[in-house]
Amino acid sequence: MMKYMFGEWRNHDTNQEKLQMVYLQFHSEESLSGRRRIWKRKEEDRNIKDF
Repeated sequence: MMKYMFGEWRNHDTNQEKLQMVYLQFHSEESLSGRRRIWKRKEEDRNIKDF
């Protein structure tokens, strides 16, 4: 489920460097609360980039 959701989000992002950085940051977090915090930040970026 998470892989699918992340893949869906990736399709909205045209900046591959930032995408890879966020991907590594997301998967390096061990705590669930940390993952939720990063996921929320990604969702905010997606809302800004959506046209």
